[in-house]
Amino acid sequence: PFVILKAINRRVIIFPGEPGAAKVIGLSNNNTTVLEVLALAGGIGNNGKAQNVKLIRQTGDPANPSIYKLDLSKIDGIAQGNMVVQANDIIYVEPRKRLAT
Repeated sequence: PFVILKAINRRVIIFPGEPGAAKVIGLSNNNTTVLEVLALAGGIGNNGKAQNVKLIRQTGDPANPSIYKLDLSKIDGIAQGNMVVQANDIIYVEPRKRLAT
């Protein structure tokens, strides 16, 4: 006998830096990286700051999540973008402040 186990409900929430553009991306691969998830969500928006991306990961204490700050605007920061995301992670791209004219 053998068993096939499939985890369901594995997803990541993306806030790409554009108002109203939040997306939920399902994880079909166990080794999906931050860059891959951002690409699946359509990339960082025109108003998003690539130098201020946050990966928010839920830990055992819901009131105290782990927050990883990533700078994807430089070549050195691309290595940070290769972090593997986990189910229920939140990726937040800080939006640029736009002054009304």
